[in-house]
Amino acid sequence: MSLFTFIKGQVPIEDVVGSRVTLKTAGTYLKGSCPFHQENTASFSVSPDKGIYYCFGCQATGDVISFTAKIENIGQMEAARHLVEQYKLHVPEELLRKHGNSVKQSEEKKSFFAVCQFVAQWTHEQLKKHPAAYNYVARRGVSDEIRDLFSVGYLPGGVAALTQLAKAASQKGILVKDLIRAGVFYESRSVLKSPFEQRILFPITDTLGRYCGFGGRIFMPGDERAKYYNSKESEFFLKGHLLFGWTLAKKEIQRTKEVFLVEGYTDCVAMAQAGYANTVATLGTSCTVDHLKLLARNARVLNVLYDGDAAGIKAILRLTELCWQVNLEVRVIFLDNKHDPASYIEAHGSLDTPIAASQDIFTFYVTSVSKDFKDKYLAEQLQVVDRILHMIMSLNDVVKQELLLQRVSQALKLSVDVLRAHMTKLSGKVQQAHNHAQAHTKAPEERPVSEDQALETHIIAASMNSMVTQKRCLVPQDLHRYFSKRGTMLLGVIEQNAQRDSSKACFDTILAQLSQDDRAWLTSACMHYQAAPKEDEWLALIGRLLQQRWKDVVKDIRAKIARATQEGNREKVETLLERFSQLKQNIKAKGLI
Repeated sequence: MSLFTFIKGQVPIEDVVGSRVTLKTAGTYLKGSCPFHQENTASFSVSPDKGIYYCFGCQATGDVISFTAKIENIGQMEAARHLVEQYKLHVPEELLRKHGNSVKQSEEKKSFFAVCQFVAQWTHEQLKKHPAAYNYVARRGVSDEIRDLFSVGYLPGGVAALTQLAKAASQKGILVKDLIRAGVFYESRSVLKSPFEQRILFPITDTLGRYCGFGGRIFMPGDERAKYYNSKESEFFLKGHLLFGWTLAKKEIQRTKEVFLVEGYTDCVAMAQAGYANTVATLGTSCTVDHLKLLARNARVLNVLYDGDAAGIKAILRLTELCWQVNLEVRVIFLDNKHDPASYIEAHGSLDTPIAASQDIFTFYVTSVSKDFKDKYLAEQLQVVDRILHMIMSLNDVVKQELLLQRVSQALKLSVDVLRAHMTKLSGKVQQAHNHAQAHTKAPEERPVSEDQALETHIIAASMNSMVTQKRCLVPQDLHRYFSKRGTMLLGVIEQNAQRDSSKACFDTILAQLSQDDRAWLTSACMHYQAAPKEDEWLALIGRLLQQRWKDVVKDIRAKIARATQEGNREKVETLLERFSQLKQNIKAKGLI
């Protein structure tokens, strides 16, 4: 037994998925809306008996571990460790030994998170002890309640303060080398220093709520260092995957299906204090596709509040290029270039007015890139038109394309017909380039699914689905040769594992032996043909297979009879003739020939 198999046997998939998706019973299955793409119909299915899920919309598929990995944007082993911790599983000693390296990595990661958590707590306490830092935070309008909620802290400067931190850490079993490894300390000429000295600290957590890094802000007059300093990237701290405030905002985002995205830590804290609890911030970097995917799994509407200066507008334009890759309705909330969200709230008390005047991101994009359109040179005008139309072409919704074309028509003072004709021309060029690339790329031949392939898929799925019942449906060995290479392999694996006692364990063991592609193919087939077949249904499937392969069956039996005759094996000849007669009678009885 592997660690993964152990976990899947202990953790019900319906509990894990049900904590993220509203599921309703549909026969022996559970159905709901897919958490991995936006949809109007519930195409996401979960099979408690088989321990798998499948989306008929986006083809996402897997088990309780892959679901956790995908929903949390973490690796499979980390997902396994997370489930062990969450469900307080007692992992057998032999599995711990078997996964020694993984356990060691887990301990290293746990140690890293423990160091960050301790530093977050210690520096949070220091903030209250240093009036200059405390008063600065108070002047920014941050209440004690919000300060404690975000664990806002302060790291004093100087050798004495860092020595004090190291001593306090050692009492918790944390060594100086651990603090260095976590990026809190570094050595300079044998003297300990910290990049966070004399900075207000904003602790950062990962998607599972574990402390993994810090953002530090200068505040003292005359401090000429960079305004912000973030923890250095490591395998445990990837800025392109993390959002400040995510752990605190997550429930409100899931409840409202709406999220506010800002650039700075203080903006995020100020908005949370003003009542916008569903606010997160990027970590001093541009918003990435990974950020958007994380948000799209939990929200439908993304409200972007970037500074109103040129850099903020440029960042929003970059975001527009990315937002079509996820199913999010993105809106831009404008603040004049004198304000960021924190200063606007300080001046006006709330963001209700700019929120009410928000604009969908496409309208903002068209307005921005077409600014002073009539005064541009012809070549520049054509570039603007092409850039906008390429964005529209990336949408699959024809109605949305038409609505956007009408907006562009109004903004650029060009007729919809002219824009549509030009978009068709651009689309042809894109397709031509794609075809050219495909022609020079060696790829497997794609063919439509034939009736033979559909029947083969149905039989393999039926045989696999029967593994969760007491009555196993196995394809006779001598018929395996009439299946595709993949089909023959899968039937062999199913047969080898068919004698296991636990039906669910058998199903899971079969999947565990397959490659990722074969596992995905078999899982989707099992969810498409959901029920385990009854005896008459199974016999009918085998009968249809024999009907389709009848010529090959006859040819094979005749060849075997000829060989047995040459060998003088009369008994084998009679056995083959009898089998041939029985097969023919069975197929005729079903009206198949």
